[in-house]
Amino acid sequence: MLRDLVLGIMMNLAVMMVHVGTTVLLMMIHDHYQPNPAKRLPHAKHVLLMMGSVTLLLVAHLFEVGLWAMVYRLLGLVSNGPDAYYSAFMTYTTLGLGHAVELEHARLVEPLTAASGIMMFGWTTAILINVLQRGGKQR
Repeated sequence: MLRDLVLGIMMNLAVMMVHVGTTVLLMMIHDHYQPNPAKRLPHAKHVLLMMGSVTLLLVAHLFEVGLWAMVYRLLGLVSNGPDAYYSAFMTYTTLGLGHAVELEHARLVEPLTAASGIMMFGWTTAILINVLQRGGKQR
């Protein structure tokens, strides 16, 4: 149980580092396309910036699920790679696993994966709100 807790904390730190990198990259891109935050972005440019932000954040989430899938596979919670990714994705999004993974020897992995997903989706929401607000400043 302690092993699962330590592993879960380490995985959450790794996932957070992916999100930190994505956040920094998005802010650098945004600052490049809107050097004067007091001015409003043209509508088309703002839409493209939002679409790019959503896409980049989705890629970050997919990568983070892949990190959890590696843990599922290494712990023997699933028998193959695609099942590991599916199981990790279902848990990361808090939809649950049902019968896909037997967690007898790693009971804390599932809730720590779900906690990771909840935190990262909240973080993603905050980033997107920031991008919306920064691009929509009044002239």
